[in-house]
Amino acid sequence: MRLAVFICALLVRLLAIELTGAARIDFGDAADYLATAQSVCAQHVYPERGNLPFFRAPGVPFFILAVTACHPSAARVVKYGLAACDALSVLLIYLLTERLFSRRAALLAAILAAFHPFFVGAVTDIRSEPLFMAFLLLGFWLVVRGNPALAGAAIGLATLTRPTGLLVIPLLALFVFVRDRRGALALVAAAALTLAPWTLRNYLRFHELIVVNDAGGFNLWRGTHPELLRIVQLRDRDAFARGSQHFESVTVAETARIVDARAATPKTRDREWQRLALAQFRRDPVRPTLWKAAAFWRPWLHPAEYGRAMVFLSAIVSIGLFVFGAIGLARTPDRRLALAVVAFFVVMWLAHVPYIPTIRLRTPLVDPLLIVFSASVPFAARRASA
Repeated sequence: MRLAVFICALLVRLLAIELTGAARIDFGDAADYLATAQSVCAQHVYPERGNLPFFRAPGVPFFILAVTACHPSAARVVKYGLAACDALSVLLIYLLTERLFSRRAALLAAILAAFHPFFVGAVTDIRSEPLFMAFLLLGFWLVVRGNPALAGAAIGLATLTRPTGLLVIPLLALFVFVRDRRGALALVAAAALTLAPWTLRNYLRFHELIVVNDAGGFNLWRGTHPELLRIVQLRDRDAFARGSQHFESVTVAETARIVDARAATPKTRDREWQRLALAQFRRDPVRPTLWKAAAFWRPWLHPAEYGRAMVFLSAIVSIGLFVFGAIGLARTPDRRLALAVVAFFVVMWLAHVPYIPTIRLRTPLVDPLLIVFSASVPFAARRASA
């Protein structure tokens, strides 16, 4: 059954890749990932910055190097590799549900995950979500299995893919600590050891302590900039496209030149971006924060980026997961587990509020666990009636 779950999920993703164009690359960050990988292969240098004023977390570029054998232009191979990661995530969702609930619930969870449009859509381009989610779920699964050290290593790899993982390490360690203090220490130690080579590389390269990359300050500035906050609330597609293009090509470039004139290293530039972000936040701290807090949980795709059919489908999927996931959490006999999951959601939510929350950022953190608990609902009802 486990192999069948993986193969079916993989086939769905490979079909989606071919139908949407295996060589097609539209996502803005994808070109940066490929260029970074190309630089490492051809020049043996990890770029200090890409098309944005920071250097990328190493997870996706090194994954590209591994699956293409240092031929990063092979977009189909990269997408197929990410599809395998996403199929692994489906299998891990199946295993988590089977462990926590039942085999029937696990099969339902696998079906939901295999055809989840946000999961499938992520592998049709080159994005960080499939790799990050696979490592994250592997960490969760290893904790449930009682292997905290290996879980720490998995979360460390997730962090090298997306620095958001830095918040997951203490949360997962706290969950383990309640029952296994040594296990919690092992988890933190393994995560630190996994991060250490890259952090040491950064220190030797820049003579500054940078755990993963220097993107935090820029993303905070971006998430508090009044121009972008106005743009992301637009509904008109043309106005949204024009505004986004102007912000990325003009506003970012002009501000980056100012930052470069004031700071010469990644860490000092990161601090300068933070200073600018704080100044923006102080001008209007309440309304944008409340809007972004709500935007994190917005159940539909952005209407200015997608057609009505996709917006409607995304709303149906997300609202269904929210409702049935909440019911599943409320009915879960293990209250410690349910509270831990809710706490995880709240921390991830609050951590993203300073930025520009999107479904793309929320999905790998929230949707897999919602699927697990949603799948338990019909079978819990049967047990109760019996």
